[in-house]
Amino acid sequence: MIVGTLCLFATTYFQLPVEGGKLAADFWPTMILLCVASFLVFGGGVLFWTIPPTYLTAEAAATGIAVISSIGILGGFVSPTLIGFVKDFTGSMTIGLAFMTGLAILGALVTVFIIPASAVRVGGKALGASDH
Repeated sequence: MIVGTLCLFATTYFQLPVEGGKLAADFWPTMILLCVASFLVFGGGVLFWTIPPTYLTAEAAATGIAVISSIGILGGFVSPTLIGFVKDFTGSMTIGLAFMTGLAILGALVTVFIIPASAVRVGGKALGASDH
C-alpha cells in the first residue's frame, strides 16, 4: 500500500511543458504508475478487511466493519475536497497529493505497528509471541 501511494505521487513528476506555460502529462510513464498504484492500493485494501474479524470479537466485528466502512465513505468525500482546497490555495496539485500520500503512509504504518500480534488469528487460533 505504501509503494502504491508513492507510485501515485510519482505521477506528478511526469509533466512536460507545452506552449502557454501549461503542463501536459507524459502519457505512458503516468499510465504505468497509475496502474501499479491502483493494483497495490486496492490490493492492500483487500488485506485490510481481514483485520476486523481477527482483531474484534464476533459480536463486535459487525460494528467494527460498519465503522470502518463509514470512515472510508467519508474519506471518499474528504480526500478530493482537501486536494481541491490545497490546489486552490497553492496552485499546485502536487502539494495536495503529497499530503494525501503522507496520510496514507501514516495509516499503513499505524496499521502495521499498532495492532498487537496477539490479536491476529490464523485458522481460529490466536498467534502468540512464540508462534511467529
